[in-house]
Amino acid sequence: MDEPDWTAVAAYLAAHGMTWTREQAAGRYAALTRRDLSDVRFHRGLGILKLGVIFLQLHALHLRGATADPRYIAFGPLAGGLLKFAIEVKAGRVF
Repeated sequence: MDEPDWTAVAAYLAAHGMTWTREQAAGRYAALTRRDLSDVRFHRGLGILKLGVIFLQLHALHLRGATADPRYIAFGPLAGGLLKFAIEVKAGRVF
């Protein structure tokens, strides 16, 4: 499966008024709620990791024939991408 066209995603979000970066959104949230977000990368990485595992489980169900939903075919490669992305977040290379 090809990587998503992130330029198109960014253009869509900007067209709908969502122009903040993740850092800006987190900073604004922290300012409004007065919450400490010093460990936000950990929680973001953990959430992405969990989503990757869910995708792997759904893909495995499809491979075993437990579901015939054709959307699950692509979940294996998507899961791999999510797991790699979780590593990038954990390493601090992306937010």
